[in-house]
Amino acid sequence: ANVPNAAIVFRSPMKRGCCSGQLAVNSPKTLILCAESDVMNRILVIDDEPCILDLIREALTKVGYTIETASNGRQGVQRLKDASFDLVLTDMCMPDLDGACIVRHVRRSSRPLTPVIGISGTPWLLEGADCDAILPKPFPLKALVDTVKHLIRISLSAAPKPITFPLSINAQTAL
Repeated sequence: ANVPNAAIVFRSPMKRGCCSGQLAVNSPKTLILCAESDVMNRILVIDDEPCILDLIREALTKVGYTIETASNGRQGVQRLKDASFDLVLTDMCMPDLDGACIVRHVRRSSRPLTPVIGISGTPWLLEGADCDAILPKPFPLKALVDTVKHLIRISLSAAPKPITFPLSINAQTAL
């Protein structure tokens, strides 16, 4: 049946907390279209050192983030193609595709404003890298958590608000 005065809410890619790219009926008069995962604060961590991946995953999971990892640059680019992330944390010096390639991929993607944190044992070589933050290895876990929280807070506050407009739509054909 037709749903008179339904509203469609479009959420920008930066907006968190909506349904996984599906149409959802909240009530008989409201239809919401979301383009983002309902997982909040998804972070992709890319590093070729398994102990660093494990340490970062454990630290950020403990404070409530959902972490996905990649053990090299190619895996990282593939994960970025397959899913959206709220933040990317990448080692800058890796064999094959390095962190600079990851940053370029993010900046040329459909989500170029995704915050990127570069981590490196040689941070002085990263001048001109298009990262939002650089953490020199070794770094205190508190510095990691504080930097992640700060960058996600900034990206959330910069996210455009949903656009709502009245619309008549047939809910059965939309689903």
